[in-house]
Amino acid sequence: AMLSPFYPRFDHTMFGVYCKDFDVDLNQRLDQMSLGQKKKVLLSFGLASNTALLMLDEPTNGLDIPSKRQFRQTVASAMTENRTFIISTHQVRDMENLIDPIIILHDGSVIFNDTVASVSDKYVLNLTTSEPSKENTLYTEKVLGGWMVLSERGDDSEGQPLDLETLFNVVIQTSKGTMGGVR
Repeated sequence: AMLSPFYPRFDHTMFGVYCKDFDVDLNQRLDQMSLGQKKKVLLSFGLASNTALLMLDEPTNGLDIPSKRQFRQTVASAMTENRTFIISTHQVRDMENLIDPIIILHDGSVIFNDTVASVSDKYVLNLTTSEPSKENTLYTEKVLGGWMVLSERGDDSEGQPLDLETLFNVVIQTSKGTMGGVR
């Protein structure tokens, strides 16, 4: 009630819907809520503000696993052509289905900027049980059961979609963010 007047397009009904979706008890005082519950109230408020630009910094920190799923569903439903969401996070696995384009910052500079579709068209990630050769690979990582190998996608290449955490590691480790000429 105190803050919504600062947002001319604030939607009280949607605030209630978002809080209900996040299973927030609006009869409980904010200062008596857990960190996760406070986060859900703040996310609900931000989404209900209906601003053209919504900046979310580490929005899933403090949320349990079911709440992270609910967060993704709620944010996806709140996205429109008239709204831009900027999500800053280290928890990229929580955001993979929401982020496009992918922009990676390192030491204060943009070192990677591309779309999910473009990255998926160019690169393939495979699990191999034998240690891969360094030729024709852009990145390898030892994992349980073998090695994850990132390579350029060929015409007949099959493999897993490139997850954002692996993409981040590749970009940071390969010549200041140039992957096959993409910057």
